[in-house]
This record gives sequence, C-alpha cells and structure tokens, in this order.
Amino acid sequence: MNRKTSKFWLLLVTLVIGASLVLTACGPADDDLGGAAGTVDLTGDLRYKDLSGKNLASVNLSGRDLTGANLSGATLNRATITSAIFNGVNATGTIFTSTKAAGASFIGATLESADFSKADLTGANFSGANLKSAKLSGAIMTNVVYTDSTIWPAGYNPVSAGAKLAVQPTATAAPQPTATATTSSGGGGSGGVDLSGNLIGADLTGQNISGANLSGRNLTGAILTNATANNVNFNAANLSNVKCIGTNLQYATFIGAVLNGVDFSGANLTGATLTGASFTGAVYNASTIWPAGFDPIAAGLGLLP
Repeated sequence: MNRKTSKFWLLLVTLVIGASLVLTACGPADDDLGGAAGTVDLTGDLRYKDLSGKNLASVNLSGRDLTGANLSGATLNRATITSAIFNGVNATGTIFTSTKAAGASFIGATLESADFSKADLTGANFSGANLKSAKLSGAIMTNVVYTDSTIWPAGYNPVSAGAKLAVQPTATAAPQPTATATTSSGGGGSGGVDLSGNLIGADLTGQNISGANLSGRNLTGAILTNATANNVNFNAANLSNVKCIGTNLQYATFIGAVLNGVDFSGANLTGATLTGASFTGAVYNASTIWPAGFDPIAAGLGLLP
C-alpha cells in the first residue's frame, strides 16, 4: 500500500469515527424528556397512575396531584415538582436527584431507597412517610415537616438537617379535654383509655373513640375490632396491621395515613376521606362499606373470600 492510499484510508476512518460521535451526541439517545413528552401521557389525571420505571427526568409537574401514584423505580432527576402532591405514592427506589421539590407533599408516601441527593426539599411535607434507606446527601431540608411516624434512614438526624417535627395535638375526643375511650354502649367503659399515650398494639376492641384527634400517631398493630371511631382524625397516622374488623369509621379522615396490612373486613367507612393513604397488603370483604367513588381494588387492597 503506497503512502497516498494509506492517507486516504486514515482520513476515511477519521471521518467515520467523527460522524459516529456527532450522531451519538445529537441523536435520540438522550431520553431525559422522552418518557414525559413521548410514551408517557402526563396531561390527564395523574392520581393513582402507574408510572413505575418511567423516565420523567427534567419534567415540570409543579402543583400537580399524583396522589397514590406508582412511581417505583421511576427517574425524576432534575424534575420540577414544587408544591406537587405525592401523598401515598409508592416511590420505592425512585430517583429524585437535584429535583426542585420545594413545598411538595409526600404525606404517607413510601420512599424506601429513594434518592433525594442534592434535591431542594424546602418546606416539603414528609408526615408519615417511609424514607428507610433513602439517600439525602446534599438535600436542602430547610423547614421540611415530619411527624413521629415518619421513618428516616438509619442514623439520619432530620432536625440537624433543618427539618421540623410537626406539633402533634393532644388526642382529644371533643368536647372532653382528654380523648377517653368508653364502651360503645356509653355505660361504664373499661376504666377510661387515655389515647394520649403509646397506642402501638393498643386493644381498643368495642371502644368508642369518636371525634378523637390521632393525626400523625403510631397505632401499629392496634386492635379496633367492633370499635366506634366516627369522625376520628387519622391523618398521616401509622395504622400498619391494625385490625378494623367491624369497625365504624364513618367520616373518619385518613389523609396520607399508612394503612398497610389493615383488615377492614366488615368495616363501615361511609364518608371517610382516604386521600393519599397507602394500602399495601390491606384487605377487606364483601360487607365492607367504602366511601362513594372509592375503588379498593385500584387502591391495592385484597378482597377476602
């Protein structure tokens, strides 16, 4: 091969490599917005929508309501979600790196192993959220709100990071100064159950706690079988594995509550508010009465035979 031929092939190879690099840099491989603008429709109602594994990087969801959506394994890095509602979402392993999330609400959200590194979470609400094993390195936590039922990564100190524990009002059954449970018949009672103490595993079978304020409280494993709990405020509370068999829960509020593993067999939830609640592993039966318009199957509950 003579010198001219060698130079020709060298020039040709150089041109091919250069063209390949240009195509790689300018082509469709950059899919930061492909999920949102292409295959994922974000124009309609996003509540309870399945967005698991989707690429939503750099999208703008400011002020949008994604209550109960499935975002597990999704990518929202550099997204703008200021003042958006993520109450009760499943965002296990979701990437929120460098996300602008000031004022966003994650009440009762499942955020295990989620990555919030370098995210701006100023004023976000994590009441009752589960952030076990989540990454918060470099995240801005100024005025972030959380409750006693919020689960943080092991060793993480939210206060030193700038977060604030929401003031939990004393549980009271209006108009009484202390929320005291009595038998549903109203007579005698069990000596008075003070709901201001530790309620984990509490046995409230057949008791009347109507009107109590249990917002943000931890009732994991409690027994409310055949209890009367009308108009109770369970917002952002942790009711994991609670037995609500035959429980009267009319007009109770469960906004952002953790209801994983709850047994609602025969319960009456007429008029109850379930916005942003999580129901992983929760069950019900044919005699359970739900609020108008609520679809237990869509919410992830299992129907018992």
